Amino acid sequence: MKRLLSFFVLILFIIIYFQWNSIENKKETYNNNVKRINQEKASLIFDEVLKIKISEADKLSADTKMKIITSFDSEYADKKDELEQELTRAISGKYNDVSPALDLIGKLVEGVTLNNIQGNAADNNDLIIWAKGTIITDLSLNCATGSRVRSIEAEKAQQFAKNLAYNAMADITKRGKPFTLWHFLPVRKDSPWYSDVLNYTSTDIRDLKELYLKYNADERILEGFEMLVSNRIYEHTDYFDNRVITPSGILQNNHLQLVVTSGFNLIDQINAVPEYKERLRVLNESITIEEVTYLKYERDHYMQIFIYGILMILLFLHVNVYMENKGKNNTNTGKSR
Repeated sequence: MKRLLSFFVLILFIIIYFQWNSIENKKETYNNNVKRINQEKASLIFDEVLKIKISEADKLSADTKMKIITSFDSEYADKKDELEQELTRAISGKYNDVSPALDLIGKLVEGVTLNNIQGNAADNNDLIIWAKGTIITDLSLNCATGSRVRSIEAEKAQQFAKNLAYNAMADITKRGKPFTLWHFLPVRKDSPWYSDVLNYTSTDIRDLKELYLKYNADERILEGFEMLVSNRIYEHTDYFDNRVITPSGILQNNHLQLVVTSGFNLIDQINAVPEYKERLRVLNESITIEEVTYLKYERDHYMQIFIYGILMILLFLHVNVYMENKGKNNTNTGKSR
């Protein structure tokens, strides 16, 4: 009897071991599946959508650039010196309320957003015009100030990720990069990525992709990032034929090169395209299904382990009782003899 009960206890122990091991294997499979789906999400956003949106933003900024050039040619055909003086005064802040040239530019960019994004999201998908390290036209409501033009320092003060903003503005105004990014919108302090975004500095999109994956491909981390795609009037000279960089590579300070930047937010752009929105929804739903399936499996198997554990304890106690009774019987038998 003792051997039989001990055998059952051993069998239950083996079953519990394999049940536990099964949960660990299932957990590993679940984690691998979620990691794979997150990689698919990252690929959709950064390898597919981003490339298309950069191309569209490049076209929008290039088209706006040509409209500005055409308007300048029309309005200032014989008054280039006047336009040059006006832009110089505007950049210096002397034209804070009235500037025909800035009014002209403002009318061209007003209400223009990439893929006609409207409402609260419009500010993260509109156009910005720069000159000599200064924002001379930005009609976004969320960053409007009492000044018509804003210096890099004034803009940096408004941004959430300030060091990132400084790097992005240097990319646009000093380094001549066609693509960069910044993060304007504030992040809630209880967000897991609050500190990472606040101290974020890299304008390399590969680093943003890694940050996205670090937080399990949560789209909320991308809600405040704005991609910035720029075209220049012109690449090597300004509208007035002043060189931006000398043939020997020296940056000139007397140029008035205008930079037309088309900004866009990846999540806003995905939500504006039904195909992308649906594909992302399906991927997120797949993760939910994986999670629900794993949690049910884990719950069921833990319950089985609990039941087998109770049985093992009962059998173990039964063995002890059996052995005690057997011992007493043997003792009584010895005394009777």
